[in-house]
Amino acid sequence: MTVFYFLKYRIFVYILDLLILNISFLLAIYLVNSFDVWNLAEYKYYLLTTNMFWAFSLGINRTYIDWVFEKLETIYRKTAYTVFVHFVLVILFLFFTKDRLIYSYFVIVFYLILIVLFAASRFFMTLIDLKVGKSASLRIKASVFGKNKTSIKIAEYLENDPINYEFVEFVGGYESFQEYYVNDYISDVRAAIKEASLKHVLELFVPIPIDKISQVRELLIESEKGLVKLRLIPIVAENVTPGMVNLNYMAGMPVISIRKAPLDNENRREHKRLFDIVFSSFVIVFILSWLYPLIAILIKLSSKGPVLFKQERSGKDNESFLCFKFRTMKVNNDSDKVQATQNDSRVTKIGKFLRKSSLDEFPQFLNVFMGDMSIVGPRPHMLKHTEEYRAIIGKYMVRHYVKPGITGWAQVNGFRGNTSNNYYMRKRVEYDIWYMEHWSIMLDIKIIFLTVINIFKGEKNAF
Repeated sequence: MTVFYFLKYRIFVYILDLLILNISFLLAIYLVNSFDVWNLAEYKYYLLTTNMFWAFSLGINRTYIDWVFEKLETIYRKTAYTVFVHFVLVILFLFFTKDRLIYSYFVIVFYLILIVLFAASRFFMTLIDLKVGKSASLRIKASVFGKNKTSIKIAEYLENDPINYEFVEFVGGYESFQEYYVNDYISDVRAAIKEASLKHVLELFVPIPIDKISQVRELLIESEKGLVKLRLIPIVAENVTPGMVNLNYMAGMPVISIRKAPLDNENRREHKRLFDIVFSSFVIVFILSWLYPLIAILIKLSSKGPVLFKQERSGKDNESFLCFKFRTMKVNNDSDKVQATQNDSRVTKIGKFLRKSSLDEFPQFLNVFMGDMSIVGPRPHMLKHTEEYRAIIGKYMVRHYVKPGITGWAQVNGFRGNTSNNYYMRKRVEYDIWYMEHWSIMLDIKIIFLTVINIFKGEKNAF
């Protein structure tokens, strides 16, 4: 992104957040005490203190520095940390001052409003980023050194991230892993940096054997002179691609773990499970409680059969579970064999609406609450499809290392619905594995936001 865009974006977010903070304070006073919000003489001191604590929280968390705005997930995380620090400061302040003008009920209402407004602002920020980020002028121009298997894999990744990167071309380099040892590696990378600089490339991705990393310092002067940032990809063999390995050091020696992902960590799995329980409980209590009977009546009026469609699907570790959906088809014998297609005669009128709006998936929040599924993850497939695709797609079963989700990274990137074409299934698997290797709570929140945006935009594959 350009510096000008960064500057405007940061100032806009700063002003917006300040407005949210003060609006939340005024609304909380009005709701709790029913005071005239324009007659706040006795509350001015607390309003000023609240703003001072906010500025202090921003400073501690460095919320508005440049690199934070490179990824939406980082913005979400920094916002959450800042609100938490602010909450702690306010609680400590009220405890030590022992002032009874501000009651605990006010604090609860204030932070509930604050969280809701911040969630809404970050949702719209996601929507804006989706629109603005597609502009080529805001993308980072990147090239890749070499044209071997590793380099091609990196290039494919860059091309699949059109919001952040504009892949220019392959620059110099080698076509096989052996050439990294036969040729003058440092001189060739130095030449590639010069070539990339002439083409105004901002980032150059360079696959590098682990035993050559110590020589990289020699390239720093050249890269800084040409304003080209080096992105080094450690490789150990030509058939090992980025994302497949996780590099750590023990006793000063590199230790490579194959297919290591964030959710391999037990604490992170517990964090994801806690998020799932809280989110699904909220949906079940406040949405599904009234939505279920309403949709049940419509389904019963449209055709004979049960309200819920229950189907065995492949879950974590390929253990099958009973997946719930609102029934959208007439009762038929092909439900466990044949996916829905466009203008499928089995789909009822109300079913067509439910599928288009994704409301048919809402009973899966019960699956999430029970622990069979997660809010975000690879979509669960029919048992028949699991057996079919594991035989023709090499990495297909990798997606079963984690719980399946109601929505996922593949779905928000356009790979949802019918998978009769093997290309779409391969891309779905590719995006699912990327999600597993880059998981964070903030990435889950981003995917949830994008899912809601896609529902309102409408999706061509939702039929």
